[in-house]
Amino acid sequence: MPEEDPFLKVQRELSEEELPDLSRVVPLEDRLRAKLEDIAVTPSEDVEAMMEAMTSKVSHAASPDDPTPPDFDARLRALEEKSTNVRRDREVAKFNKERKILSDSQSAAGLGVGMSVAYAILGAPLLGALIGYFLDKQFHSNLYTGALTLLGAIIGVLYAILTIKEKGNRL
Repeated sequence: MPEEDPFLKVQRELSEEELPDLSRVVPLEDRLRAKLEDIAVTPSEDVEAMMEAMTSKVSHAASPDDPTPPDFDARLRALEEKSTNVRRDREVAKFNKERKILSDSQSAAGLGVGMSVAYAILGAPLLGALIGYFLDKQFHSNLYTGALTLLGAIIGVLYAILTIKEKGNRL
């Protein structure tokens, strides 16, 4: 058995004296029920009604009671263009920043290799000369200073060549 309308159930339960007080409510309830019946449609009809309402709003966009300004489309296009430009500028700035960081790291690595080579070319002969000087003083000769300086220079140049070759392949 279908469920009875709660409003009718309450109306039946009330006494005759209270019904005149509800006389203003009943027409209101009838109007609300009529509106609800108008609204109660199947989902496909609801979607179609919504689509129809949207297209009617779009077609009446230039109506006098429409609050949309007349240059709205032009302003919207300008705003979209600005946002596209800002997005592109941010992407370019991000790319340039990443490129600069990569370039700086490569520069630092190159500087490190250059300093290592410079220290090797200068340091190895000086170290050889210093060791040779102490050996010459110890043995009272002049042979060790020149020989160890030359050996240090050869070692320094070989180290520089090998370092540049090895680091050059990595960079």
